[in-house]
Amino acid sequence: TTTTVATNQVNYCGGFSSFTLWQLYSSNGMFMNINTTSCNFISTPVYFTSMTGSNNHLSLSSYTAIYSPTNISFRIYVRSLNGWNSTDMLSYSQIYQWNVNWFATTTVTTTITTVATNSAYYCNGISSFTLWQLYSPNGLFMDIDTTGCRFNSTPLYFTSMAGTSSHWDLAGYTAIYSPTNTSFRIYTRSLNTMNSTEMLSYSQTYIWNVNWFGISY
Repeated sequence: TTTTVATNQVNYCGGFSSFTLWQLYSSNGMFMNINTTSCNFISTPVYFTSMTGSNNHLSLSSYTAIYSPTNISFRIYVRSLNGWNSTDMLSYSQIYQWNVNWFATTTVTTTITTVATNSAYYCNGISSFTLWQLYSPNGLFMDIDTTGCRFNSTPLYFTSMAGTSSHWDLAGYTAIYSPTNTSFRIYTRSLNTMNSTEMLSYSQTYIWNVNWFGISY
């Protein structure tokens, strides 16, 4: 069986960056510069990350916040949910081998083609910071439109956060709500004490765009 869908010419590449690359950032944080030169991207892709290790990385946050993305590199920061200082974190990162998995996609062209329905179909995008809305006294939400992908079925969605500052203070935005073939919703809240009005202001000041990626079969 075949069907007509919008096919993005997607280049994708991935890898993992070694735990040995973690560096001290502040009294309660670390950072890692991730080199993606081997992917040979011509333009800046959309980056996604996850954390691996043998123990204790469930106590970490913020490593899905993407900073300073280019076609050859990006940076992430990490902080502890348990109150560890940066020296303890750096020590644990080496003991427990906190490697970073990363994945990147960039869309080159979009055409209409006929493909087998049982073939994987990929599509990605960036949703503007202007789409954030107030949700509760301490949260925001964003409805993300994926209509342009023309998914025939509800895909698996993945997200990461981009911006110029302070998005490492956010949580929740990788949790996918109400997914359909044309849209999904995410929420975010602050790991600090920002209320929703302050968060909305920062989202506009610091350009908190949302990177997203969908795959259907």
